[in-house]
Amino acid sequence: MTKRIILALFVLSSLSSVFALESLSLDLAKEIALENHLDYLSVQASRDKAESTKKSAFYSYLPSANLSGNHTRYEPESMMTGKYSNQIGLSVTQPLLTNGSIYYNNKIQQANSLSSEISVKQKRIEVLTQVEILYYNVLETQKNFQIAQSNVERAEQAYKNGNIKFQQNVISKDQLLRLQVDATNKAITQLNSKSAYSDAYRALKVYLNTSGNFTLQEVDFVEDGRASDKLNISGKFSLHEDGTLIKGNQAYDRLLKGLVDLSSQQNP
Repeated sequence: MTKRIILALFVLSSLSSVFALESLSLDLAKEIALENHLDYLSVQASRDKAESTKKSAFYSYLPSANLSGNHTRYEPESMMTGKYSNQIGLSVTQPLLTNGSIYYNNKIQQANSLSSEISVKQKRIEVLTQVEILYYNVLETQKNFQIAQSNVERAEQAYKNGNIKFQQNVISKDQLLRLQVDATNKAITQLNSKSAYSDAYRALKVYLNTSGNFTLQEVDFVEDGRASDKLNISGKFSLHEDGTLIKGNQAYDRLLKGLVDLSSQQNP
C-alpha cells in the first residue's frame, strides 16, 4: 500500500512538472517583457504624468469661477433681531495678460509630453531588442549544447570501439589514448556549453521577470518585404566593390531617400 502511495505521488509530481513547462514564443516573450519590465513601466508612468501636466497647463487658459453663499437665521429666544437672509455670490476671473507665463508654460508642457512619448518609444525598442537578443542567445546555446551532447556520444562510442580494437591488437596504445583524450575534451566542451545554456536561460527569465519554466519555440527567419513596400522600391540593384552602382541608379536614390525619411520620422 505504501509503495502504491509513493508511486502515485511520484507520478503526480512528474505530471505537475510537465504541465508547468510551457512553450514560449518570441512574440509572447515580448509581450511579457513589456508588461513586467520595471524601467518600461516607469517610463510609461512618466509619460502619463507629463500628459496630465500638459492638460493642466492648457486649462490655465480657461476662466476660473468662485461660488460663495451665506445663510442668516433669526432666533427670537436668543434676543437676536433680524430676518432670514440668504446670500449667494458668483465671481468669474479670466486671465488676459500674465507676461506670457501661461502661453510659455503650455508650450513647455507640450514639449515635455512629446519628449516623454519619445522616451516610451525608445524604451520599447530597447526592451524588444534585448528580448530578441536574449531569446536568440538561448536558442543558440541550446543548439550548441545539443551538438556537444552528440559529439560526446560519438566520442565515447569511438573510445569503446577503440578499446575493443586495442584488445584485438588492431590499434596501438597511443591511438587508444588519443581517443580517450578526445572523449574527455568533448565532455568538457559539453559541460561548458551546458553552463552557457543555463546562463542564457536564466538571463532571459530574469529579464522577463518570471519564475515559471518554459521551452522556447524555434524562430523561422523569413525575409520581410514590408520595409521595401513602405519605401515603394521595386526591382533590384547591385554595387561594384568600389561602391558605384552597376545598374539601378534611380532605385538606389529612392532607397537612400526613403531610408533617411523613414529614420527621421520613426527613430526616437
